[in-house]
Amino acid sequence: MDFARMSLRELAEWVALNNDGLYDTGEFPSIDDLDDDDEAAAREEYEAMAEDIFYARALGPCGR
Repeated sequence: MDFARMSLRELAEWVALNNDGLYDTGEFPSIDDLDDDDEAAAREEYEAMAEDIFYARALGPCGR
C-alpha cells in the first residue's frame, strides 16, 4: 500500500479501520487543527502505525 499518497485524514481513517487492536486508540495522534510541524509529526506516526498494521495483517496471527 502506498500510504504516502494518502491525505493525513485518509491515513488516520485507514489506521483506525484496520487497527484490529494492535494499537490502543488512545495512542492515535490528533489530526485536527495542526500546524505544519505537528501535521508532519502526526503523518510520520500514522505512516509507521499503518506499516506495522499492514505487515501484521500480511504475516497473520503467527507474525504478531
